Parts: sequence; C-alpha cells; structure tokens
Amino acid sequence: MIALARRAVGSTSVRFIEADVGAVALVKNSYDLIVTHFVLDCFSEETLPPLIGRLADAAATDAVWLIADFCYPAGGWRRWWARFLIGFMYLFFRRVAGIEARQLVDYHPALRAQGFECADQMMSPNEMIRSELWRR
Repeated sequence: MIALARRAVGSTSVRFIEADVGAVALVKNSYDLIVTHFVLDCFSEETLPPLIGRLADAAATDAVWLIADFCYPAGGWRRWWARFLIGFMYLFFRRVAGIEARQLVDYHPALRAQGFECADQMMSPNEMIRSELWRR
C-alpha cells in the first residue's frame, strides 16, 4: 500500500512511515497529516488514549487526522450482524496477528482531549465502516 501511495504522490514532500506505532520516534509538532486507517481498532481501552496522545503530540498545531475504522450501526439487524462479524474479526486477528484489542473502543474522547474535532464523516453503505476527518 505504501508503494502504491508513493507512486501516486510522485516526488512531493510526503514522508511515509512504516513502523510500530507504539515504538517509533516521532518528531513533536511536525506532521501536517496523520492517517490511521484500520489502526485504532487494534488497541485496547488502556493502550489507545496514550497512543493517540503520542500521535497528537507529533501533529502540527493545524494538523488533519484521517481515520477509517470499523463501527457498529445504530440499530436493527445491521447492528446485530456487525457485532457478529466484528467479533469474529477480532478473534481471527488476535490469533493471526496478535492484536491486543478484543472489541471496538471509542477513540473520540481521546481525540477531543487532544484538541481535535471531527469536521466530517462518511459511513459505508452497510454502516460498518466510518471514515472521519478531524482537525485541530
């Protein structure tokens, strides 16, 4: 995916980082854009707020944060089905990839605590994936 993104942006001044998000050294106050697609849902309720704090510290004062992650639909049969599918995915990825999370954690309070506000969002047709644009 990073190779595709590099080809798409060409020779612009974009820096791609492929590293363990919990261990990588990030320069404080220096990133204009943070993209965490299907990343935040891999962490537990204990680990997620400090991780968001580390990423927010690295973000510039006017940074944009793009997030895409799984979510539960508001109600009805879609919510029931999503809980089943997402639960199965957590079981699978805990065994195969060793992720620590067992369930979706609401990351919104941690982002707001870091001064970010959700400026826009889109839902997938089945309401199981939410994409958001956050600004500080």
